[in-house]
Amino acid sequence: MSGFNLPGLGLFAVAFSIGLGAGAALGDDREGVQMLVAGPVLAVLDGGWRVARGLPLVRSAKPGQLDPRFLYLPMWLWGLFWTGLGAYYLVR
Repeated sequence: MSGFNLPGLGLFAVAFSIGLGAGAALGDDREGVQMLVAGPVLAVLDGGWRVARGLPLVRSAKPGQLDPRFLYLPMWLWGLFWTGLGAYYLVR
């Protein structure tokens, strides 16, 4: 099985396209604005994708087994991270 989250990469592309478009529509090309828009969009898209398909929000390895996803972070968690980072960029 591939180590890539292909649906997550697609959701990432959609969310950050929306973030870039919102920044352009607002006339503000700062990275923080784009991240503040795209982060929550990514979190909602990925969370909705998982809930709609009955998938867990977080996958984990079985105890005692080495799993190639041990550093796996779901896209919704990245979205929350980017939201916080975008807020930091705007207030610093």
